[in-house]
Amino acid sequence: MDDGELLALAEELDTLTDEAQDALLGELHNRHLDQEADRLQREHLSERAVPSETSLKLVTIATFNDPFSANLAKGKLESEGIECFTASEHRLGRSWGDGNVFGPIELQVKEPDVERADKVLEEIEASEG
Repeated sequence: MDDGELLALAEELDTLTDEAQDALLGELHNRHLDQEADRLQREHLSERAVPSETSLKLVTIATFNDPFSANLAKGKLESEGIECFTASEHRLGRSWGDGNVFGPIELQVKEPDVERADKVLEEIEASEG
């Protein structure tokens, strides 16, 4: 590849894997195209800036008394492309006698995904129902 082709590829930096990005930036430096490599890297980092605080906030959308039900719902959400997390799964309940040995397991999603996740959980309930 000549320098022009390499620079054209560098303009598509975001479409490359992390390994390919590193290799490309390294090659730009090897060819003494340091200023261009630095500019692309700055632009790439600014585009990948940390999302707003709101988008990172986790919201509990459901609680479960057993890990099986929690993981079943989690798997369904993930199959729909919704990133989710379980919280409190490994915390022991306060009382062995209440049948809730694990304590409540909270299913959480990022705030922007709450509405979609609620719909998926409603579909699960309707199909069980």
